[in-house]
Amino acid sequence: PYGFEFIDVPELKRIFVVGVGGPHTWRPIYMDGRPHPAELEPTFAGHSVAHLEGDALVVDTLGYNERFWLTREGIPSTSALHLTERFTRTDYDTLRYEATIDDPGAYTKP
Repeated sequence: PYGFEFIDVPELKRIFVVGVGGPHTWRPIYMDGRPHPAELEPTFAGHSVAHLEGDALVVDTLGYNERFWLTREGIPSTSALHLTERFTRTDYDTLRYEATIDDPGAYTKP
């Protein structure tokens, strides 16, 4: 209900997504080409790496803990969640959001 902001920090090769309003959450997205760590400590926001595909920012996240909520309504997810998000700015006032939810602990297919 509150929206979010992208903060690009090129010198760190990171983007931060900040939830504004109520929850005051943030998550770093690594843009330096690193892979996910082999041994991830599960966290609420998981571990995010990303790259650009044309005009789209493609974010790959895994390593969520059981407390993460995909939506405000709390649809099911488990620590097996692998989330792929695609953000595309189609014009000045529009940000297109596409997500692929792959969680074999909660769903039968992505």
